[in-house]
Amino acid sequence: MSVSGRTIEKVKANLEKVMTTHNRFLNNIGMVTNVSKTEVIFFAGKPLQTLPTLEVEGQKITPGKYLKVLDVNFSRNLSWDHHIDNLVKKARPIMLKLKF
Repeated sequence: MSVSGRTIEKVKANLEKVMTTHNRFLNNIGMVTNVSKTEVIFFAGKPLQTLPTLEVEGQKITPGKYLKVLDVNFSRNLSWDHHIDNLVKKARPIMLKLKF
């Protein structure tokens, strides 16, 4: 899920509200969200000095620098450097095997 806002405080409030609503919906149909495994990342046009910690259902979620979705690595500044570095790391041993 994604939310947006004009300020980081507004984004945090919107995200906590959406996540709480989502968790309550899942609880009503007999499912449970494992908040301890939930990851969050804030994308911003300019570097953020501090990142807010979210609180959902009494549990805290600390934002990360990177988020991996379907083997694609996203970074806070939307740079592909981290993703390309990981691809090169994975490819290097395979290339060495193919060389021989």
